[in-house]
Amino acid sequence: MQSMKKHPSITLALFAGCCAALAQPNPKSWSMVAASPTTIKTAGEISNAGVTINLESFSALCLEPSATASFNVLGPQTRALTKSSNRHHVVFDETKPALTANPNKEPFYTRAEGAISAFAWVDGKFSNLLLSGEVNTDGGPGGKGAFSRQGLMARWDQGNNFYWFYIDFSNGHYGILRSRFFGVMEDLPGSGGTVKGFRSTKSYFLEFELKGDTATGRIYEETASGQKGALASQTPAVKDAEPFLTGINGYLAEISMANPFKPLHASFGQLSAVEQ
Repeated sequence: MQSMKKHPSITLALFAGCCAALAQPNPKSWSMVAASPTTIKTAGEISNAGVTINLESFSALCLEPSATASFNVLGPQTRALTKSSNRHHVVFDETKPALTANPNKEPFYTRAEGAISAFAWVDGKFSNLLLSGEVNTDGGPGGKGAFSRQGLMARWDQGNNFYWFYIDFSNGHYGILRSRFFGVMEDLPGSGGTVKGFRSTKSYFLEFELKGDTATGRIYEETASGQKGALASQTPAVKDAEPFLTGINGYLAEISMANPFKPLHASFGQLSAVEQ
């Protein structure tokens, strides 16, 4: 597992993607479901069926994993709307904020000790792929509504290059973000919108498809059993003029600049990836 100390991207990004995985006969695909209940403090690994899931949080102030954050694998009863799915899920929880207010000054914030980001990934590079998974499975702290950005990350080079299809649970905005180098992060033009019928307490099922220089994201409602329901919103097929064509994949969440001073909290369930 590579540490963010080696490649700090001083941005407002939280990348979380952990789950226990089931080995697949095709090395160009994997499918992940949460393991038995456990708690991983700060950073660590989960291994299951010969697959290792890497987890790490990141404090922008300390330039290392946050000492006050944890990844918690919890039972189905802690899901907000999909308890009948009978699947565990992963909740990332931080007790300290990543930013504090800096009134009447620029920038409007100062860095604090808490995790600005948290992430987990499965080793193995994919190029043209379909990545899917469920996000915001606990509906935010206490099931009362999420306020972080959460989504699917693709083609990460374990440095600064990756694509991220996310929902901002502070306001319902979605988009496909492209990270390039040392914190240069922007939505691909034309990829943004607002989730139809958005509620911050909902869990959503996402699909993120990448083919060469083109990316498409789809957002589905989730059924009570945790399956893909009706299509809620989708991006057009958007292009990247300077595409990054291969990398590893998982789940990413980050603090939202629409609500930047609360401690980071995010959750997700099943994840899968397949080379197309």
